[in-house]
Amino acid sequence: MGYRTAGALRAALFIVLAAGCFGLGADVAWAQGAGEVMEVVEAPPPADEVRFVRHASSRTVWDVTAEVGLTLIEDPEGILGEPVPGGVTPFDYGVNSYDPAFAARFTVGYRDGRGTRWEGRFAWLGSADDSSRQTGQFGFRTQPGGTLLLSPTATTTLSTETEAWSGEINWWRQWSCDPCALIEYGIGARVIAIDDEVTATNWAGLAPNAFLSAEAQNRFIGAQLMAAYRSQPTGSFSWSASGKVLLGWMNRDLTESDTSIVTGGTTTNGSREETDFTWGFELEVSALWRVMNRIGITASYTLLYLDEVSRVEDVLDFSQAATGSLQMKDASDSALIHAFFVGVRLDI
Repeated sequence: MGYRTAGALRAALFIVLAAGCFGLGADVAWAQGAGEVMEVVEAPPPADEVRFVRHASSRTVWDVTAEVGLTLIEDPEGILGEPVPGGVTPFDYGVNSYDPAFAARFTVGYRDGRGTRWEGRFAWLGSADDSSRQTGQFGFRTQPGGTLLLSPTATTTLSTETEAWSGEINWWRQWSCDPCALIEYGIGARVIAIDDEVTATNWAGLAPNAFLSAEAQNRFIGAQLMAAYRSQPTGSFSWSASGKVLLGWMNRDLTESDTSIVTGGTTTNGSREETDFTWGFELEVSALWRVMNRIGITASYTLLYLDEVSRVEDVLDFSQAATGSLQMKDASDSALIHAFFVGVRLDI
């Protein structure tokens, strides 16, 4: 076998191996007369991109993914009012337990064929709620540090609701690529909303018009640093794992309205707004099974954690009853959301 033939076979073997994993090989330039591979003109595009190149007229492709699923939103915790002594039955937020909530996610991706891709995503992370009829007492104080007082034994319907959504725009760049795996890094902009609400209605044992409603609106705006590993072990199946670190500002808008809770009479309102620097993270594992050239079935699990989130059970202030109403205090906790999605991906 001649030297030119051996060189050509080696080049052909490399292209076949790369095409077997990605569907595309490298473009090469042969030296005139020598017949050896001298230069790789362009490295293989990302694995997540190349799967679809053989079905497109160029390396510029779009993909659209629509998914539905379920989310598990962290249940409320704590009690209504100031802590009460042992032997006193409080009104307990923890009695309310959230069921899985319906969720939906829509993603649009764009690949330029040169190892860079853009991604836009909106996710409705669900609205979870529960209510319970409880009998007990709540504690309150006329002023901070004052003597603990107890309400009359009463019965109320305690309702809680939490809803969340997220929007993001991301830029990804290929960092490392071999015939069957790809590592990417990126940066993006992120907005996350988590709204918490509680109401206590239909009181028996307090004034006939007793009523309490409070809401905490949390808005995160910031950036996210990202990394992802993608693998395609077969021609029709691929999976990926990604992580995002979120850094930005959390705006917390707290409002409440109450009537005859700590004093009788008119309806009163309280509000408070705070903004703090915060952080969070998101982890995701996903899979894609290609059932046709341009159509695939997706499945994924996502874990979202965000700090400096105000939950309503933490921000109601029962320690200033002398003002004639409840107040809002600046208190923050964290939020944890599990999400499971399945859907369809279309390559355009």
